Amino acid sequence: MECNKTASADLKGSHFVHFIAHDRTVVSQSIDGKLGLKYFGDQGDRVFHAVLTGKFLDDNVNQERTTFMFDDAVIERIINEACTEHIERFLAEPLAKLHGNQRETIEEITESYPSVAFGDVEELQSKLPTGELNPDAIYGHLSRERFRRDQRQAEKIRGVLSRLKNEDLDVETFSATLREAGKAIEEAEQRSLAEYIVRRKVVLDFIEILLQKVRDDTRNSSYQREDVLHSFICPLRVNTLAGGGKKVESAASHDLWIVDERLTFAQYFSSDSEFSKLAAAAGSEDRPDVLVFDHVHGLRQTDQPSKVLLVEFKRPGRTNYADDENPHMQVERYVKQLLAGGLNDAKGRPIKLSSDTVFYCFIVADIVGKVDEWTYSWQRTVDGRGRFFQPQAGFRGSIEVIGWDALLSDARARNQAFFDKVGISGRSYFSG
Repeated sequence: MECNKTASADLKGSHFVHFIAHDRTVVSQSIDGKLGLKYFGDQGDRVFHAVLTGKFLDDNVNQERTTFMFDDAVIERIINEACTEHIERFLAEPLAKLHGNQRETIEEITESYPSVAFGDVEELQSKLPTGELNPDAIYGHLSRERFRRDQRQAEKIRGVLSRLKNEDLDVETFSATLREAGKAIEEAEQRSLAEYIVRRKVVLDFIEILLQKVRDDTRNSSYQREDVLHSFICPLRVNTLAGGGKKVESAASHDLWIVDERLTFAQYFSSDSEFSKLAAAAGSEDRPDVLVFDHVHGLRQTDQPSKVLLVEFKRPGRTNYADDENPHMQVERYVKQLLAGGLNDAKGRPIKLSSDTVFYCFIVADIVGKVDEWTYSWQRTVDGRGRFFQPQAGFRGSIEVIGWDALLSDARARNQAFFDKVGISGRSYFSG
């Protein structure tokens, strides 16, 4: 029966199957959890009620007709095996609408978190309660299912490795077993890689829109503040101390792969004096953007580096600089300080670099105005958009100027194969 919601007013739930014995209601079983519907109908005010009768119920009720003589589990089994087919047919229209809403939620979740997309949408949906629409709950169900599958996959891989240890395998069997192991590992890792690639895509899109905002408002724009732009590309964080001061620390992760893939796993190591300047800037309202711009950021990949990576960002759209802000000279001064020794890193440890250390220096700036003049005689990069300088003395390494637009397009191009692999477009969400 399709009833007005007032029919369930005195009951704990909305939709029910009523178990009748000898013309009397013995149990009213809520099926809200199975349906996932609150109300349905054009006005959203309808509920479902079903009446179930039969000889089995009449024969298994107590004398007072207040309870059945079988376990509650039997009631659930009767609903699942005898009633569900009829209920779903009766409620086909509202359940189809609910099914579509659930499908949309699954697609949204798997687009952002491909690691839980272990199958197509139909397969994923088959693992969920019929009416579950809460994104947190859906993600939880899919995560648990993915964990179970990964466990089975890991067991499969262990089985394959166990067979590989068997010296009696012939060449053909060995090759087939090896292919099986490779496929199992690929399936297990591909979903995690997809989630990481989607994150890279989002970071690139945000950088693009932030660059445009900074260029559009070159005065006192909130988009120039360090807490907007550096959160994506600069490996720093600012903490407020108990006394009201500021402390700058290196963040656990960063997105400097945008500049160069060699920076992906590099760690911040700039001197403590640099950190002191940054901390002072963080407490100043005059130039909050200094935490990103006009500062040389030093990174290394090991504690005993043979290579040091230096990055300096200049604000997008900037054309005028003071004479002492020549980025070429700023980078060289910093390299000289590092090679001279006597500095400590951000953790207070002495910075010891040998004369053989190679410095890869990147200046990210729009190549206009003063930057264009200062680097006019430098070599051009292969694509002609950037500029390159290799010192003949003083230190080993190179200095490269990368335009902001080139930085973004190059990062997209480097990652395009990954975007294609996981089935997402490399085109920005913000373009067109």
